[in-house]
Amino acid sequence: MTHTSATASAQVRSSRIQVEVREIPVVKQQTTLSRHDVDSDGGDISNE
Repeated sequence: MTHTSATASAQVRSSRIQVEVREIPVVKQQTTLSRHDVDSDGGDISNE
């Protein structure tokens, strides 16, 4: 039982790490795109 639970927890950890690694670049891309759009519009930040 100990070996099985250890393997299960290891799989959960690896899957969590993969999700975090996948999401982080997406957030950076969205932030970069948003800033670029705002700059192109001429400062929409003031309105929001």
